[in-house]
Amino acid sequence: MRNRLARIGLAALLSTALAGSRAASAQEDANKDDDSDPCADVESPCGGEDTSDEGGKDGGSASSDDGDDGKSGDDGKSDDDGGGAASAEDDGGASGEADVTAEANAAMGPTLPAGKISLMATVQVGLSAEAVGGEVGTPLSIAPDIWYGVNDKLSAGAVTSVAGVTGFWSGTFGGLLGTGLCVSNVPGSDPAVLAGCTTTFDNAGVEGLYALKSDASLGFAIDAGIHSLSFDASFFDAKLGVRGMWRAGKIGVGFAPSLIIGLTERGDEGGNLDRAFVPVDLGYMLTSSFHLGVQSGIAGSLQHFGDDYVVPVAFGAILDINPKMVLAAAFSLDRVTGATPEGVDGPGAADNRSASLMFGYTL
Repeated sequence: MRNRLARIGLAALLSTALAGSRAASAQEDANKDDDSDPCADVESPCGGEDTSDEGGKDGGSASSDDGDDGKSGDDGKSDDDGGGAASAEDDGGASGEADVTAEANAAMGPTLPAGKISLMATVQVGLSAEAVGGEVGTPLSIAPDIWYGVNDKLSAGAVTSVAGVTGFWSGTFGGLLGTGLCVSNVPGSDPAVLAGCTTTFDNAGVEGLYALKSDASLGFAIDAGIHSLSFDASFFDAKLGVRGMWRAGKIGVGFAPSLIIGLTERGDEGGNLDRAFVPVDLGYMLTSSFHLGVQSGIAGSLQHFGDDYVVPVAFGAILDINPKMVLAAAFSLDRVTGATPEGVDGPGAADNRSASLMFGYTL
């Protein structure tokens, strides 16, 4: 049976259908044959309910033999021994099934198992010159995230990626251009000026995920933390939200609504506004290691939501390279529709574009 701990570690980071559908493969893996388990090749392993056929026949034969032995043996000792052996086998089977169920459910939870470390590096790139006043390919940044399983219910992380902050599969969403380590320059400009970035490294945050529910059909956690969305502008913010996934077979529906509340430099004119991010996604598990997803939602400032909300659409895919490594990619139309100031023509549905490529590793 494949190790599924790496996959759920990244699920906590991505908190999307991509992550959720990947975790859903744990249920499929749990149902696959395990050559090391002699009970894995039957529908109801190790003393399950399927006793009417071969199991029932074998059980009946054993019971009959034990009964005869009990009658002809020494004071029914054989009868007791037979019953004890059968009970031990049943207990072992029940214990085995319980372990598989517990492992599968843990792999579907929104947090890391205790002691696990999940590392992720996301390459984020803008594909729309209109969005940053540069050219396609700017801004370009590398955003690291790291999470640690404090215990089976609580995970703590350091976050810099757009997806980590907002929950959206984007490289430039929510005005967060060039998060993490920004490495792109605007062509023809001063090399010290980075497209969409005020400095080379201008944001970071710490978050905690506390799991409230983790099972095969639904898992979700409270997400809370403190971010600096811009060191240069002294923007510090509190974040509160929920991350989770509902699953049915190969389909997963992910959700990660959150509020980011400005703690410093609040104000309308270039100030630190409160923001709402409400991403929702749908994922489908093509195989146990390859998944596709689509995401949309809505985001905007609380102060001027009717004037600045946006609705993006993104498409993503994720590949489990092995039990410890995962690769994911997404292409996002960052503003398919949204509000625009009166008398101003907003960008078209495909004008604001971005992409991200993520590599993750779990220790």
